[in-house]
Amino acid sequence: MDGLLELLALLAAWRVAACFAGSITLAILLSNSFENFTAGYCIILVFIGIGFGIFWQDRADVERSKK
Repeated sequence: MDGLLELLALLAAWRVAACFAGSITLAILLSNSFENFTAGYCIILVFIGIGFGIFWQDRADVERSKK
């Protein structure tokens, strides 16, 4: 249960949410444009987007803590 709450708190960060929304939008556009861009590729793309958002949020937190 604690892990779920931590995940929800992480998704509340706007950088992660923006990357999540952007990667879903890109996955849908690519899926509709290319026949061979299947659900597996979409899921991988969304995971990469979330990973980038987590990295971006972490770097912003480090910079904020230095000030």
